[in-house]
Amino acid sequence: MQLKEAVLTRRSIRKFNAKEIDVNTIKEIIDISQYAPSWKNTQTVRYNLIADKELIKKVALSIDFEWNRNIILNANKLMILSTVNNISGYEKDGSPSTSKNSHWQSFDAGIYAYSFVLVAHEYNIGSVIMGIYDEDKLKKILNIPDNESISCIIPLGYYDIKPEAPKKKLSDVVLRVK
Repeated sequence: MQLKEAVLTRRSIRKFNAKEIDVNTIKEIIDISQYAPSWKNTQTVRYNLIADKELIKKVALSIDFEWNRNIILNANKLMILSTVNNISGYEKDGSPSTSKNSHWQSFDAGIYAYSFVLVAHEYNIGSVIMGIYDEDKLKKILNIPDNESISCIIPLGYYDIKPEAPKKKLSDVVLRVK
């Protein structure tokens, strides 16, 4: 699959079939997606794979938003992206490198998340990037270190039906040539 095709055909998948995803396949996806760029090559993103069905259920039940809870309950695996705090966007002495401060941490996480789901798409694994969760609850359930923040939850699974592309608001995307 060419990059253009991957970008144009990848969809957020919210319904998965029962086919099992091999953990080695996820490792291959990570091996490729970790080549995403990061602030000064700090590579602060951490991949936390949840393969245990009981733990997936525990994560799902910690989510107050029912729509997301049901998607997670249906997932074959969960990828929880976390990032090490106060490195991306900062100098070695801890001072911010730009006026964006910790914004770069989220920026890096977004790049890594999208790289991960694009590579997963090439393996015919569906995904959706979620941001509604109680971070404190989730960090406790998953034993995420205190010096990391959870960036997103990515439910994963094979799918039978891929939704149509949503209508794009092309008039809202503006190219300003100066």
